[in-house]
Amino acid sequence: MAPTYWIRRRLHSSMVVNHIFSFNATKVITQNLEKNAFCFTSTRQLFGGGEWEDVRHFRELDSMPFDENDEEMLLQMTEGIDHVGGGYSSEQTKASQSEYNSTESVQTTIIINYTSIMVGTQIFQFPSPILNSNILRSPDNRSDLLVICLKNLQLLLVKVLLQSNGKFELNILTRIYLEEPEVLQNSNRLELLGHHVACSSDGKVIAITGMINKVRFLNLYPSPRTINCFIEGPILHQCFLEPFAPEYLPTHVMYLILSQNVDKILTISLLEFDQLRLTDNFTLHRPLLLPREFPLPKFVIPMKRTHGVLLCAEGLLCFKGINSILSQTGLDDVTIYLAVFNPICYFVLDRPIASKNSQNKFLDQVIINDAIGNLWLVESYRHDKLTWNLECDKVCTFFPMSSFVLQPRKPSSFKILYAKDFGDISEGLLDLDSNNKYSITKSKTKILNTIPLLDYQLVPSPNGILQRTSSSQQLWCVGGTTSMKSHPAIWNIHRGISARIVNPSLPFKYANRLYYYGTVDDAIYFIISFPRHSQLHCLNVTSAVTLIEDFTVDSKTILFESIGSDCDYILVTENFVRIGNFLDLDSSLQVELPEKTLLASFKGGYLVLSSSIKSETNLMIYKLNLKDFRFKSTEEILKPIPLNTLQDIEPSLLKLFFHLNEIFLLVGTFDNVLCLYKLKNGCFQIIGIVPLDSVNGFRVPHECMKIHDKDEPEFLITSQNGHYLICSLHIAVSSVTLKVLRSVQIGDTYVQISHAGSSSYYLTCRVIWKLNLSQSMYPEKVFIGDKMDKGIYSTISLAKNEYKAWENLLVARNDRLLFLEVDTFSSSIVSKFKLCNPPLKMAYMEHMSSFVIISAELTQRISVFNLKSRRELPMIIPSEVFEAEETPSCLCQWEFEREFRKYVHLIVGTKNGTHGSIKLLAVSQSNELITATEIYSWDAPSQILSVVTLNDCSILFSSGKTLYFTYYDESKRKLATPTLVYSGTSDIITLSTNDNMIIATTFSSSFKILYYSPTNRSFTQGPCDKMSQNLIGKCLYFQNLRPHINGTTTASNSEQVIADEGSIIVSDKINCKLFEVMKTTSWDTTDNVLFEDCLPIVSRLSQSSLRSMWYEKSQEQNSDQFLAGGVNGEFYIYERVKKTHFNYLRSHLGNCKRLLLEKYSTALIDCPFEFSLPALFDTKERNVVDGDFLDRQDPFVDYLLSRHTL
Repeated sequence: MAPTYWIRRRLHSSMVVNHIFSFNATKVITQNLEKNAFCFTSTRQLFGGGEWEDVRHFRELDSMPFDENDEEMLLQMTEGIDHVGGGYSSEQTKASQSEYNSTESVQTTIIINYTSIMVGTQIFQFPSPILNSNILRSPDNRSDLLVICLKNLQLLLVKVLLQSNGKFELNILTRIYLEEPEVLQNSNRLELLGHHVACSSDGKVIAITGMINKVRFLNLYPSPRTINCFIEGPILHQCFLEPFAPEYLPTHVMYLILSQNVDKILTISLLEFDQLRLTDNFTLHRPLLLPREFPLPKFVIPMKRTHGVLLCAEGLLCFKGINSILSQTGLDDVTIYLAVFNPICYFVLDRPIASKNSQNKFLDQVIINDAIGNLWLVESYRHDKLTWNLECDKVCTFFPMSSFVLQPRKPSSFKILYAKDFGDISEGLLDLDSNNKYSITKSKTKILNTIPLLDYQLVPSPNGILQRTSSSQQLWCVGGTTSMKSHPAIWNIHRGISARIVNPSLPFKYANRLYYYGTVDDAIYFIISFPRHSQLHCLNVTSAVTLIEDFTVDSKTILFESIGSDCDYILVTENFVRIGNFLDLDSSLQVELPEKTLLASFKGGYLVLSSSIKSETNLMIYKLNLKDFRFKSTEEILKPIPLNTLQDIEPSLLKLFFHLNEIFLLVGTFDNVLCLYKLKNGCFQIIGIVPLDSVNGFRVPHECMKIHDKDEPEFLITSQNGHYLICSLHIAVSSVTLKVLRSVQIGDTYVQISHAGSSSYYLTCRVIWKLNLSQSMYPEKVFIGDKMDKGIYSTISLAKNEYKAWENLLVARNDRLLFLEVDTFSSSIVSKFKLCNPPLKMAYMEHMSSFVIISAELTQRISVFNLKSRRELPMIIPSEVFEAEETPSCLCQWEFEREFRKYVHLIVGTKNGTHGSIKLLAVSQSNELITATEIYSWDAPSQILSVVTLNDCSILFSSGKTLYFTYYDESKRKLATPTLVYSGTSDIITLSTNDNMIIATTFSSSFKILYYSPTNRSFTQGPCDKMSQNLIGKCLYFQNLRPHINGTTTASNSEQVIADEGSIIVSDKINCKLFEVMKTTSWDTTDNVLFEDCLPIVSRLSQSSLRSMWYEKSQEQNSDQFLAGGVNGEFYIYERVKKTHFNYLRSHLGNCKRLLLEKYSTALIDCPFEFSLPALFDTKERNVVDGDFLDRQDPFVDYLLSRHTL
C-alpha cells in the first residue's frame, strides 16, 4: 500500500500553567504605516555596533551552535515585506525602523503553558514543549524580554509588542541552539541545558542549567559571550543575587546554586565574576554544606535589599545572608519553624505593602501560598547594622495556587492573577480592609482549565436557532478528580470569538432593534426601538446608560442616521420624519407622514420611503435640502423625485448607494427579486431585474450593505430565512447582472448587519456571527459567556479604543440590554459545567440528547448530563442492581429493533475486586427524572474493561484477557449466554469496530484483529502485531477501496476487482507517537509505516467528522479524519489529503519559508519561528504537514472548504 498523507492542526492547547509573569510590553507607536508593514527588529537592536560580528561568530567563541541558517534568518528579519510578498528597499526599511521607535511600555501578564504562551488574552503556539522561561528585565525599566527554552534545545529571546489595534505580536530577537546535533546524540539527557533559566536583575546575563552538572552563562551586554561552569551533582535551584553596591560595581555578578553532592548533602555554591571580563577564570567560592537533616527547599528566593537568599521548605523558612555564605559562620542566618506550612509558589513584591515593618529602608517582602490556600507575608529586614530579622505572618486564606502574580492598583490594593492548583486561571483584588486585614475580593474566572481529561466524545451539532455553530460536530469532555483538587466537570470545546459581559445588563424587554448614531462629547447615542415606541439613550464614559426623555416618541423607528458633521441627524419612524441636532433638541423639524412607513434608506441627501396604506405599497423618493433646515418649510426641505416603479411589488429591502458618481436604488421584494434603479434626468428609472431563486436557499432580501466599490460594486445582502449573499453587480446601460461570490446560511430567521469598520461585519440571526472579509467569506460565531444560549435581536458596533484587543458591542437580547467586549481574534472557547462526582467515562444517547457518565463513587455510580438544559441529572437505580463495592468501568449504547419497534438500552461493564459483570439497563426519562431498570446481568471471572456492539446488535465485551460474545435470541426472546471468543496473554483494554472487523487493543501486546460473520455468528482471527507494543485507547481503522486486476490497478470497470487496502492507526504511549500500518502486515519495521507523527501528548484517538457546516458534502465526502486528545487537555486533528495536495502544500510552505520569517505579525495559532528549524519538517514526522500555517496563506484560508479546487 502506498504511503498516506495528512494535515495536522492543533485544535485546543493545554492550559496547564507553568508560570505567570508580570511583563512590560513595548507599545508600538506608528505613523502612516499599514498593518504588516513593520519589519522585524533584528538582533542589531539588542547588540550594538560591531558586536553583531561577534554574534555571527558565536561558534568560534564559545562552541555554541549558531548555524548559518539562523544567520540568514536574522539578516532576513531586517527586511520588511509588502502585502504581496516583495521586499522593501533599504530606504523604505530605514524609514519604517525610524517610525517604529517606541519607548513607551505597557504592563501586561504572560501565562506560560505547556506548548504555548498567553499574552493578555492571545495565545501563541510553539512547535515544541516549553521547558522553562523567565523575564529579562530591561536595564532602563521599560520594555522587557521573554526568555524561552524549548524542548528542542532552542533558546529564544522574544520581544512582545502591542499594536495600535490592540493585538500583541511576538518579535524574535535572538535564537540560540543550546547543543550541537552531534553532542545531542551522545550526551546524557540530564545534562542537556534548558531545564532552569535565570536572568540577572539588570537584564545583562542569562544563566541556563541542566538537571545535573552544567551551567551556561550568556552575557548580552556590552558584548555577547558565553561561559560554561560545571557543578557536581543534581542542580536543584539557582538564582542571581543582588550585588552589594551596584552603583559602584555595575558589572559585578553573583550567582547562587543549590545542589546535592555525592553524599546527598544539600550544598550552596556561590559564583562571582565581572560581566565585562567574563572568562573561564570566574570565582567559585567554597561550597556551603547545609545540615544533613535540612529539608529539601521547594524554592530559593533572592532578597534584593537585605542581600541574601530565602530557602523555603516544608515547615521551615531560612534566610542566609551573603556574608554568611562566604564566611560560613552562620552569623546572618535566621530560621523560622512553622507547624503548618507547605509552600507551593511565591511572588516577590517590588513595592512594600502595609505592615509594621513597611517603613524600614532595608526590607524585602515575599508573598507565599501554601498547600491549604494560606497566603503568608514573609519579611526579611535589618534591625540594626549587624542584626537581621525574619518574620512570617498569615495574610489571608484563599485557594491553593500553582502560580500567581500581583500588580499594584491602589496604595492598599493589588490585582491578583492566579492559577488554581489543577484548576482554572482567575483574577481578583487583594484589598486591605478597615481592620488592617487583607482579603481577596471580586474574584472571577478568566480561563477555564481542561485537566485532567479522562474521556471525550464527538456528537452531532444541534440545529436549533440558538445552538447553531459553524462545525458539524461538537467536542465534549469529562474530567477532574477531587483528590487532585480539580472539581469534576464536563466541558465543551469549540472555536469561535469570545465575548464578555462587562457591565451590569439593563432590563429592556421587547426591544426589537438598536440604532447607532455615534459619539457626541465623548458620549455614545443610540435608539432602542420597541414595537410601539422609541427611546434615545446616552452611554457615557463611565458606562452608565441615561435615558433622554425629551426624545422619546410613540412610534417604531425605521431609520436613524447622522447627516453632516455638526451633530445633525435624521430620524424616520412609522409616522413621521424628524431632522434635528443633538446640541439643540428643541429646534428639530418634524414632518408627519400620511401613510405608515415600513422601510427607509438615506444616502447623499436622498431619502427613499416604502409605505403601506389599504394593503397597497408605495415607494417615495425625496431630495433633502438640509442647509439651514431650521429656517425652511417642509416643502423646501423635502422635494419629491419621480420614480418609475414596477406594478404590484412589495419591497422587503431598500438601499441607496453611489457608484461612479451616480446614485442608484436597489429594491428587494418579497417575490425574491432585486430591482435596480438609477437617477437619470431628475427621475429614478429602472435598469433591470435580477431574480434570486437560483441562489440556493436564499429567500426574501432583508438588509444590504455595500462592501466594495470597484468597476462592479460588491454587496453583502441578507435574507429573511437566515442566509447572506456576497455578490457583485455588473451594471450596463439598460441591464444588470448578478454574480454570486458566496452564499452562506447561518440561521433560520432574518439576518441584521452591523458594520464594525474596515471589512468586518457583525451578523445577527438570534446569535451573533462576525464576518471578516479580509480573511474569509465565512463567518465565525461569537460566544457570550453564559451557561445557556439566549436569543439576540439586534447588535450595534461601538467605536473601538486604540491599543485594545477587543471591540465593544451593544446587544439587545430577549430580556436585557448587554454591553459586550468582543475579542478581535478567534480562539478555542471552553464552556464548563460542574459534576457532582469524579467521572470515568461517558457515552452519548442521542434519543435523550444526553451524556451518560459513570463514576467510581459508590454514592452515585451513574448520572446523566442533558445537553438541552445543560444540567446534571442523577439516575435512580434500584439498590439491588449493584453490589456494595461494585463500580462501573465501561459503558455503551445498545440499539435493537424487534417487531417494527426500536429499543435503546444501556450496557454497563463493572468491576468488583478481581471480578466483574455486564448489566443491560433500560433507561427512561420523565421530565427531569431519570430511572434505570435492570434487564439482564452476567457475571465474569475478571473485570470488564471494554464493551461494544456489532452491526447486527450483537454484544462483544472483554473480561481481563478474554473476549466474550452474546446476541439476542429471537426464538427464546432473550439474550444468549455469553460465549468465549478469544483468550490472549495481556488484558484487552479497548475494543473498536468497523463493520464486521474488531480491533482489540491490549495492555502490552499491541493489537489483535478479529473478523465477525453475522450469518453464522462466528469469529475468525486476523493478523496481529508481532511486536510487544504499549498502546493506549482505540485503534482506528480507515477503509481504502482500490480496483485491482491480478494485483495491478486498472481503469477497466469490466475486469476490475475492488479490494480493501485498509489501514490501522495506533497510539504508542511510551514514545508519544502515532503510526499508520496496513491491516495485513505487522509494523515491526519502519518500512511498513504509512504515516508517522510525534506529539507532545499521549494520544487517545477517535474518528471524527469535524467539518464546517458549509462544507460541500459532494466534495471528498469520504475524506478520513481523526482526533488525538491528551490527558492535559490538548487536542490535534488530522485529515487525510491526496498526494498531489500534500506535495503542493509542502512546496508552497517551503517557498514561503523566507517570507514567513520576515513577516512581523503572528496569528493566533501560528508560530513563524518553527520554519527556522534545521529542517522544514521534523525527521520524526513522516508524511505530515503542519496545517496551522495554512491559516496564514491566502489560498488556504478556507482550505478545508475549497481544497477540491486546488
